[in-house]
Amino acid sequence: MIPEQRYSGGSDAFIILALVITFLLRYGSFLAGRLLFGPFLDNVHIYGPIFSEVSRLAFSGTVPYYLPDIGTGFPVFESPHFSILYPFYFFGLINYGGPLASLYTLTHLTLLHLFIFYVNLYVLLRCTTVPPWAAYIGASVGMLARNTELYASWITVTASYAWLPLVLAGGVLLLRFPGKLPGMLVFSIAAGLLALASPSQAVIHTALSCAILFATVSAWLYLQRRLRDLGRVAWSLALCGAIAFGFAGAAILPTYIATGGMIRHIGAGAAVIGHAHIPWENFNLTQVTLGQAKGIIIKPTWISIVGSPYVGPLGVLGALLTGVYFRHLDGFRRMLVVAFGIIGLYGLLSGFGTNLGMAYVNFHLPLINKIREAGRHLVLFVIGASLLSGLGYSLLARRFEQWKEHRNPRSLIPAAVLMLIFAGIILWELIEDAGHRTQGGFWILALAPILFVLGRSCRVARYKDVTSAGVLVSVAAMVIPVRGISVSQSDFDKPPNLLSHRVLQSVARKIDAADYRVDFRDKAFSNRFWAMNASYYGIKSFYNQIPPQPFDQFRFSNLTNVPHLREMMGARYVLCGPSDSSLDPNAKQILETEGYRLYENPNPMERLTLVHRVAALTNGERGFTNVVRNGFDYFSEAYVRPRDFNAARRLLGAAQPPSGSGDRITNPHNQPNRSYSTVESDAASLLILNEWFTPAWKVRVNGKQQAVLRVNQWQAGVLLNAGKNRVEFAYRPTLFQVLMVLNRVTMVVLLLCGTIAIIRQARAVWRRHSLSRARLGGDRHAESNCLE
Repeated sequence: MIPEQRYSGGSDAFIILALVITFLLRYGSFLAGRLLFGPFLDNVHIYGPIFSEVSRLAFSGTVPYYLPDIGTGFPVFESPHFSILYPFYFFGLINYGGPLASLYTLTHLTLLHLFIFYVNLYVLLRCTTVPPWAAYIGASVGMLARNTELYASWITVTASYAWLPLVLAGGVLLLRFPGKLPGMLVFSIAAGLLALASPSQAVIHTALSCAILFATVSAWLYLQRRLRDLGRVAWSLALCGAIAFGFAGAAILPTYIATGGMIRHIGAGAAVIGHAHIPWENFNLTQVTLGQAKGIIIKPTWISIVGSPYVGPLGVLGALLTGVYFRHLDGFRRMLVVAFGIIGLYGLLSGFGTNLGMAYVNFHLPLINKIREAGRHLVLFVIGASLLSGLGYSLLARRFEQWKEHRNPRSLIPAAVLMLIFAGIILWELIEDAGHRTQGGFWILALAPILFVLGRSCRVARYKDVTSAGVLVSVAAMVIPVRGISVSQSDFDKPPNLLSHRVLQSVARKIDAADYRVDFRDKAFSNRFWAMNASYYGIKSFYNQIPPQPFDQFRFSNLTNVPHLREMMGARYVLCGPSDSSLDPNAKQILETEGYRLYENPNPMERLTLVHRVAALTNGERGFTNVVRNGFDYFSEAYVRPRDFNAARRLLGAAQPPSGSGDRITNPHNQPNRSYSTVESDAASLLILNEWFTPAWKVRVNGKQQAVLRVNQWQAGVLLNAGKNRVEFAYRPTLFQVLMVLNRVTMVVLLLCGTIAIIRQARAVWRRHSLSRARLGGDRHAESNCLE
């Protein structure tokens, strides 16, 4: 067997440069044309508003635990979409901007994570001892895969899966060097970043992939009687799990706990609540058909579900080369091929859903049955194909070197046939789609000449191998169009959406948006879309478009026709469409713009209100809704839970004070997470904070912690003694704050461990260099003695 170092074609630094050049040539025309990734419903009405709101709060110095302008206050700290602790969303460092600017910011961040995915695929291949030039080809297979660009429509999906190859690379290092620090650091940090980016489907796929990888190689270690190495792998994994939890527990644990009270819409008008199973009829809405199987190797834009199996001839033929030359691998790499073959095959079979039967298995697998779209599993196929193809091309080069030594052409016949197939498919694609191909797609053909010139001028070892790899990558990329959408084709540019932004801009300058909310009543444009757009202008409402979301907030958002309910929750204004009107007949029209009328309700409740009478709330949400519908004076009386009623009644007394003229709320200082005020009253009272009740609200009265009461079903409140009281409401999710501290401590520990590892590596290199110089000096001294 030929030593591996003879095939390390080009340095890793030069290959990283090649990755950058390839990526820029691939997406240069995309950037120049100011195109967008997936500017449709999810980005326009979900991620754009959310990320813009989080960045605005972070810029103001507020920790964005929840988003006050999204719905009735969206608890983003327990959302499975993303964690505010993920560093590469750059919260607090960049401003996502307004409605259109946020879409471009999301696209640029998506491009960043596509490149991270590209680099991490290369790292994975290098960790499996694939030479640099072949690792470059394998990584390019994953970058060019249609699935990768389909995922680019969602920043959180792209960001999380960008780290999956690095997690697997860390797993490979743990298996190659059990108990060693570098493998544990790579595995733990990558797993933590993946979970922080989006603690959802990517975490499930990561757990499954790692289980397959470690189970396969561990079985081989057991058969080899390498029990000591097996033990090191076991305790290394346990330590890595603890580190990863310390790093990402703030994303995983609150999300898992909160999921029990959330509603998740799963398409076709269906929804699941909490941890309930997805119904079978909604489990396979999008899947690859058997007739689309050829889409693995041809027609990159043919399959348009959420996910695509296309890896093209570059990926398929490279993977076949691994099968052809499998017997020439050593035992460990054979097990890696088996493991990644299983991962890739599982992803492919699952992508076909019920058509190949894998959906019947997935439906009964814990966690896996949370993924409702079969096409989502195809990312595993892409990663598996990337690794196998990179390994296959390195094996082909090895056989070619052996042919040059022994001149036996039989070993090259399978490879020659596959290369002819590759050329034939590319030629067919060029002829088939000649009329729709743009000039920008041919810029990638400049890749090989650039690599040749740079490699030759920089005197890179075996730069010709890198140039040959560049030829294969550029030819394969030439037939795969970049999936970019212009603003004019986006949902943002649709007339109803543009009209809503114009109306909101006009309204925002003329209302008190800081202390009150706006209700939307419009048959032409969903009130959820209105509310998400309104968040850009600091306007609070009652609706959001986010799945999943707290089920109680969702139920409340549907109570649109209960008289006075919106006013009690702070709706001073009602924006009505041309054919709609305010629910309160006493509302006064104060503005009209572009056919939309703005009304002002007569009795909106402020953010802070003082009352002196309480009643016991019975029959929960439905009972209180009936109370509001029948009418009650929410400025003087409040409803509390039965368990709080007796204590409140003892403090407040049975009768209301004869006059409320002695009540004063002064020095209000309102922030998204806090409300400071000084309250003066001649009698004991109940101070109501008109924000959505959640246990995350904490209150201090005169510096002492007090219990927060659930008031009027959805509001927060605190009991106050007579006299002057300094009251501070603060939104502090205790569990998340503890885990956030753990995140910071873990980051410091990892930084120290990384520094130690780098110092040790530098010392080892210096010692080897010193020893080689000493040996060289000794050889020269001996040679001079001989000459004398």
